[in-house]
Amino acid sequence: DAPSAAALARVLLPEDGDARVSAAHRLVWSLFADDPDRRRDFLWREDGGGAFGDSGWNGLGVSNSPGGGMVGGTIGYNWQGMGSPWVFGLEGDVDWSGVSDSTTCGAFTCQTKNTWFGTVRGRVGYAWDRFLPYVTGGAAFGDIKASRNGFAGSSDTNAGWTVGVGVEGVIAGNWTAKLEYLYADI
Repeated sequence: DAPSAAALARVLLPEDGDARVSAAHRLVWSLFADDPDRRRDFLWREDGGGAFGDSGWNGLGVSNSPGGGMVGGTIGYNWQGMGSPWVFGLEGDVDWSGVSDSTTCGAFTCQTKNTWFGTVRGRVGYAWDRFLPYVTGGAAFGDIKASRNGFAGSSDTNAGWTVGVGVEGVIAGNWTAKLEYLYADI
């Protein structure tokens, strides 16, 4: 049973100016929804980017735990099928890192420092309207500098892997905020 002309007009020319969804998404929704007048939940199908800050805190309680902070940006794309709560995404991030640690090496002090860090990850989540818990994993990259006072140091760009979990929520329109935990081995 096809939607009525009035229902299609509301979809193609919305009076409410709802910026969350493009006209194409509205058209698809009206064609496949069980009722053209049914209000749709938030759809996690967007590309976008943003900025973030986090810490390099190690919560394991070991005596030589690295610490510091990170500031950077992220970009990604999410896809959610119509009528499905499952969200699939791909994202990349890169940041300046001030995470470091030092320890005594005999009569010297040895220091390691991560100067930049980035990831390319997939993620899978289950959406409850504007709330999205997810798991993520992929490749991790970073520059590790090692030095010992009185001697020349070295710097290497390393590649490894990362896994994590997070939750993301809609603040307003397409603006979201997320809390994420990543374990990285570089």
